[in-house]
Amino acid sequence: MRAPEPGEGTEDDLDLVAPNVIDPLMRPEEAAEILRVSVDWVYRAARDGQLRSVRLGERVIRFRPEDIRELRDHGLPADG
Repeated sequence: MRAPEPGEGTEDDLDLVAPNVIDPLMRPEEAAEILRVSVDWVYRAARDGQLRSVRLGERVIRFRPEDIRELRDHGLPADG
């Protein structure tokens, strides 16, 4: 049996690596598409604290996929 080449793996390798895989951050346009809202809404929701965001510098904003999924699946919390 030959050794795997770099970038080549087995299914067993995927089981070991998968829990440590980091989802890439999403651009506002990607978040808007998933949520089926305008990009302006995404920016406003982030600014108003309704949608968690990650700032990468002064002008770059990104979103964690799990936060977008949470909002998509459960909506905004009701004002109480």
